[in-house]
Amino acid sequence: MTTEPPLDGDETEIDEVLAEYLDARAAGTPITLEDLCARHPGLASELRVLVPVLDSLEPTPGADATAGVGSSTLSALVNVLDDATGGDDALETTSPRYRIEQAIGQGGMGQVLRVHDRDLDRALAMKRSLEVAPGDERHARLVRLRFLMEARLTGGLEHPGIVPVHDVGALDDGTPFFTMRLVRGRDLRDVFGQLRNGDPDWTRERVLGLVARVCEAVAYAHDRGVVHRDLKPSNVMVGAFGEVYVMDWGLARRLGGPDVPASGSDESLPRVTLAGSVLGTPCYMPPEQARGHIDRVDFRSDVYSVGAMLYHLLAGFPPYLGPNMSTELRDDSAEAVVDRVRAGPPDPIERVARNAAPELVAITARAMAREP
Repeated sequence: MTTEPPLDGDETEIDEVLAEYLDARAAGTPITLEDLCARHPGLASELRVLVPVLDSLEPTPGADATAGVGSSTLSALVNVLDDATGGDDALETTSPRYRIEQAIGQGGMGQVLRVHDRDLDRALAMKRSLEVAPGDERHARLVRLRFLMEARLTGGLEHPGIVPVHDVGALDDGTPFFTMRLVRGRDLRDVFGQLRNGDPDWTRERVLGLVARVCEAVAYAHDRGVVHRDLKPSNVMVGAFGEVYVMDWGLARRLGGPDVPASGSDESLPRVTLAGSVLGTPCYMPPEQARGHIDRVDFRSDVYSVGAMLYHLLAGFPPYLGPNMSTELRDDSAEAVVDRVRAGPPDPIERVARNAAPELVAITARAMAREP
């Protein structure tokens, strides 16, 4: 779930600077990365990470579209997308191999579809970018950039607990997409519910094993410099044979990069969000994220979110939601939960999970400490 309090100036500024960079290139007066950092010293760390990615996705206007691109499908895709939105000729799909069958989910970054791969005769999941209202091409280009950055980031995470990306392309209307393995099973939120309802197929020990697998996948991502920023039970899929996948990396960001330490200090962490909003799911969100302090969101923030998932497992309900409250937040209650996260800790885990092992209680409390 995404909640959107008033926008924070520091968070929206990065989009404006990237737009400035794109506009200058389109006008034939490109700005160097060093000049851009000098103009915006407070955003220099983020720009040193994002501008090289932007350059790799969108070749300089007037340059040979194939020069220096090599096998970069993403670079070619951006050219196709620009043609689709700016040209008069009809665009043929770049991936005629996929037949869309049905929608299976939607998040803040895009819609997930079940598709059939005609070439290999198999079912896959396709994530396609959400549509942007016509009339603001600059905003549309930034949305495409962020979507393609998600494809690149996710495609670079090769771990048994992270669904692999197979392909990237554009639909016949120019909408970018990427395909990945179709996971059949249920999400961890459903598993928690089955445990609470006494389903004999799920014991606390077995479900704890699933959470441990989540920790392994997240630890791998952190080792690669990537923070997920939206860990929650509904973003974890449990396959029919016990596979565990951490899903939906649409809010993820790489904290390392040129001149940016992988561990990073609070001052050097990227502050990029989708729209300058507080993003994530309220009851699993760390306090710094709920307060809009995006410069403090780092690997420790993911640790908090995993701790909140463990709280849910041990207590039988998510933090900040009592046992008599629905785990399905209504839109009009999300902001109220964000306010609770900002104001103070939830009911102590030792009070709401009296039968839990002391070691698990201690781990949960440590992971959910108010101070990172």
